Amino acid sequence: MDFFKNNQTTVIAIGIIVLGVLAYLFFFQNGNSGGALVTSQSDPRVTAANQEFITLFSELRRIDLDTSIFDDEYYNSLVDFSRPISVEPVGRDNPFASVQ
Repeated sequence: MDFFKNNQTTVIAIGIIVLGVLAYLFFFQNGNSGGALVTSQSDPRVTAANQEFITLFSELRRIDLDTSIFDDEYYNSLVDFSRPISVEPVGRDNPFASVQ
């Protein structure tokens, strides 16, 4: 018992290190144990969704946009009628503070 009293911090440090190693091995180690989230077969719904995504992506790649409209004189003659946004006064720093 005197050994544990004299080396209390050392025993606690070794215990923490052992718990840390066990936690690492249990939670973060990638073993070949085949956990619950690992599947051996592909889900048909996932395969169908992947195939649909690939089909849509290939269709989008075939689209060719005609950018000649941006070189047209009518497009370049358009005028911007927007108005600039004026600066408005800002409210209180803390809207929940009591009003004095």
